[in-house]
Amino acid sequence: MLKKLLVSLLLALLCISVVAEPEIQSDGNQNMNNITIDENGDVFVSPLKYHISSDSTAEVIFDRSYIDLESVVIPSEIRIAGYVYPVTSIEYRAFYGCYDMTNIEIPSSVTHIDISAFDYCSELTSINVSRDNPNYSSEDGILYDKNKTTLVLVPEGKEGSIVLLSGVTCIGDNACSGCRNLTSIEIPKSVTSIGKNAFWGCHGLTSIEIPSSVTSIGDNAFSGCHVLTSIKVSKDNPNYSSENGVLYDKNKTNLICVPSDKKGIFEIPSSVTNIGVSAFDGCSGLTSIKIPNSVASIGKNAFWGCHGLTSIKIPKSVTCIGEDAFMFCHGLTSIEIPSGVTSIGDWTFYDCQGLTSIKIPLGVTSIGCGAFEGSSLTNINIPSSVTNIGNYAFMFCHGLTSIKIPKNVTIIGESAFMWCSGLRIVKISSSVTSIGEDAFYGCGNLDIIIDNSEKNVSVGKDAFEGCKSVKFLK
Repeated sequence: MLKKLLVSLLLALLCISVVAEPEIQSDGNQNMNNITIDENGDVFVSPLKYHISSDSTAEVIFDRSYIDLESVVIPSEIRIAGYVYPVTSIEYRAFYGCYDMTNIEIPSSVTHIDISAFDYCSELTSINVSRDNPNYSSEDGILYDKNKTTLVLVPEGKEGSIVLLSGVTCIGDNACSGCRNLTSIEIPKSVTSIGKNAFWGCHGLTSIEIPSSVTSIGDNAFSGCHVLTSIKVSKDNPNYSSENGVLYDKNKTNLICVPSDKKGIFEIPSSVTNIGVSAFDGCSGLTSIKIPNSVASIGKNAFWGCHGLTSIKIPKSVTCIGEDAFMFCHGLTSIEIPSGVTSIGDWTFYDCQGLTSIKIPLGVTSIGCGAFEGSSLTNINIPSSVTNIGNYAFMFCHGLTSIKIPKNVTIIGESAFMWCSGLRIVKISSSVTSIGEDAFYGCGNLDIIIDNSEKNVSVGKDAFEGCKSVKFLK
């Protein structure tokens, strides 16, 4: 209702402005002859689109028309039918994919810039902020906070080497994310923290040195750096250490990051008890990883994108395997999950195209969303301890010819076996009370036998669409 009222009000004001023709002064690169309002009440004042908030401030929002912009000057205000709306913020991914944009100027009125506002602006080399801005500043086209103590954003188009200002204490989340042409960065000794995804996707970065002052490093800080060969840590650092270019915590109990350019066989030190989040992310050149018996947990995304990994033995000491842990490990053909693991997380083996066999131990109670989606499994034995098979768990497993659903399973999730065209017969026990939408959709060769009556089982839309036959026994 509020949006409708806003749209009506703005349209009325525009109509009034045509009649009254109030004096309006343009600001920045605003074109007062090109103003439109969409059904959500968002206003396009060429060349940018804005959302008008209840406090009468304007936020720059995404619009597909930005794709051709090469240079942008954000106005400090927009004026519609004589009403003034200060431009105070730039929303999440506002300029997403503006590949041709090389520079942007931000006025003093903008007090909030989302950290992902310029994602995939691959040619952006300069962000300039008005000197009067209360929250932000810029130096050499790089965005900092007002006091230049936090590195907020390096434009993705920056090339070569950069040297951060000596007073910087924090490299913020996503600060250098996507800077594909960045070859080196000098981190001053004033820096104490490196945020999440800080250098994610810096494809040209070959090495990085972390000074003794750094006491905090966020998850995925160096993920996706495809040619990174070495991470070096000052010996005086109290929280972190490095060995052969690999990043660990000080006592080498937590393996934090293996540079993506590592190749061949990697042996994890016996001191390690935890393989951290995204620790081997993108290490496509590794063919084998040796995990010692000291390791108890494998973090989320730990081996994401290790395409060359053909074998890995998980020791019995491991009790926890995080979500997405082996996602996109295309070369992995088989794996045995240790007996101490109780759940297979979401997307754990997603798109492991070479995976033909896996041993799931008794004790596992759930198989997460998309856990084996897109794998090449031909058959699988689900233990009796499993009670839940998640959405998309075996979706697109075309080679799967047989599967036995244990008696304790109560839920078969949406699209769990969708397009498993190789399945011939599946028997579903009376314990199953819910079968999700599209659960067996497209299984054209499948005969389904359900040991229950239709009234006792909740069956989602198109759950058996395209199946050869479905029979309820009661």
